[in-house]
Amino acid sequence: MFLIAATTILALAGVEQDAMAFHRLAGTSWALWSDKDAMTDRRSAEARLWSRDKAVQLSFRCDNAGERPRLVIAFLVPFDVGTSLSRVTLRFDNGKPDSSLWKAYESNVIGFYPTDLAKRFLAARTVTVRIDDRQFLHHDATFDPAGGSRAVEDVIAACKAR
Repeated sequence: MFLIAATTILALAGVEQDAMAFHRLAGTSWALWSDKDAMTDRRSAEARLWSRDKAVQLSFRCDNAGERPRLVIAFLVPFDVGTSLSRVTLRFDNGKPDSSLWKAYESNVIGFYPTDLAKRFLAARTVTVRIDDRQFLHHDATFDPAGGSRAVEDVIAACKAR
């Protein structure tokens, strides 16, 4: 039931953002939002990809809120990760898993990373992520990032534009 409600909310949010500049990249599972702030002229962009089981979303976006724009990679999750740090383990294709601590904000974990990590996502055929929730339980999700280069490149360009 929660997944249906969350999907409905996201679908409604997509309808609202459709007026801004929402589009799905043809032949892929990627969706891209972009917008320009009316007051600052800063460009914002976000690319999203659902996990195979449609439970977790991977988001690449440009955070223009601070002095310098930076690339943000986030996982939007249907469980509580708390409000501190959460362990995130990434495995690209059949490579060695790599764990690090990411900032947790209740229903998403956020990493502020250089574009190198984005390039690793896009070069992989599959990306598996393990996220620990507030009770230190593991939640795994697998993504198929094929075809996302154009969307993520747009996000990176938005981050570089001032």
